[in-house]
Amino acid sequence: MEQPESKTIPENKNLGKDPAKASNPLRIIIAAVFIAAALLWGGKTIYHSFLYVETDNAQIEGDVYPVISRIPGKVQDVLASDNQQVHKGDTLIRLEAADYEVRRDIAAAAVESARAGLKATTEQANASSASANAAAATSRKQQADLHRGENLRNQDVISQAEFDGVKAGAQAASAQYTAAGNQYQASLAQIPLQKAEVKKREAELRNAELIAKSQDGGELPDLDVLEDEIRKRDRADAEREHAPLKKHSEAHEIDTSDLTIERQVDIVYNLALDIQKDCR
Repeated sequence: MEQPESKTIPENKNLGKDPAKASNPLRIIIAAVFIAAALLWGGKTIYHSFLYVETDNAQIEGDVYPVISRIPGKVQDVLASDNQQVHKGDTLIRLEAADYEVRRDIAAAAVESARAGLKATTEQANASSASANAAAATSRKQQADLHRGENLRNQDVISQAEFDGVKAGAQAASAQYTAAGNQYQASLAQIPLQKAEVKKREAELRNAELIAKSQDGGELPDLDVLEDEIRKRDRADAEREHAPLKKHSEAHEIDTSDLTIERQVDIVYNLALDIQKDCR
């Protein structure tokens, strides 16, 4: 009797499993996306926790650096935003230039007014000098008449009344000369004050011009640096080896900036007379 042929059936590994649960690439991709999203959210949360604190009652510590303009004025444009990192020399704000142009014009007018005051004071001093010179000539004449009158009175050529008249005239001329001299000295004393006023107004004008120029796009220089440079220049001129700019110990300084030719000659002449007296 023939035996039936036996066949070996290969083992099926997926036997007994649900075909729907078999390995699916789409499922792996979706799981990877969820994992990546979770990692991204978690990393962002951790990073946010290091930089920010969420609370209704918190205090923070920080450094505040006030930014103040060296010149007052109305702000026209703000060129920087909040929390912006800036560097030295960056333009943060721009002020209205109209106000500084008006101030410059006012400073220029003040300079002209001060110069006019100096000119008027100088002219008054020159007029006082002329009056003093005329009074001096009159006083010398009256003194000479008084000397002659004394001789004539001693010789009994003139009467006592005539001599008293000559004497009174000499005293009046002397008093007039003294008053004219005092007025002249008072006028001279005003000239340095007027010159100082002119220099002050000129300095204010230069400062106003620099500020107005800086509003037009120029750079406002540091006034302390300018003063330091001027001092260095003056010191170099005074200490140089050849022809240093130094005033001689016996020199007499005469500022002829606002003096007429006649007044200059008068000052030099009187100075020469004083030097001649000292040499005797």
